[in-house]
Amino acid sequence: MTMGRPITQLAVGDSAELSRQAKAKEIAEFVTLVGDSNPVHSDAMFMGQTPFQEPIVPGMWTAALISAVIGNRLPGPGSIYAAQELKFLRPVKVRGGRLPRGWRSSASAEGPTPPRKAPAPSAHSRRSS
Repeated sequence: MTMGRPITQLAVGDSAELSRQAKAKEIAEFVTLVGDSNPVHSDAMFMGQTPFQEPIVPGMWTAALISAVIGNRLPGPGSIYAAQELKFLRPVKVRGGRLPRGWRSSASAEGPTPPRKAPAPSAHSRRSS
């Protein structure tokens, strides 16, 4: 197995992305696996009465993609991370919407640097469909 790059070989601005489509069948398998029976992930009638209007992907499903990026792409195989801080700004819809962006990492030889703030969404990205 090929090992990933050591932290000393990472540079500020290095990045890796992973894009996945949130498919209803996979989300159903995920919530069953983790025991998350919250109707926000599967019940369209329930969600029709909420501001979201339709089922949303569990936040931890999207967070698990971070592990996939770290372990497979940056730094890569052999990598283990010990902490994660999340802030969910918008829901990901179960209907099959693509995640808006992959995960980005910045690092220095001394260790990881704080994440950069994401740019403010444009008027186009704020429109509802």
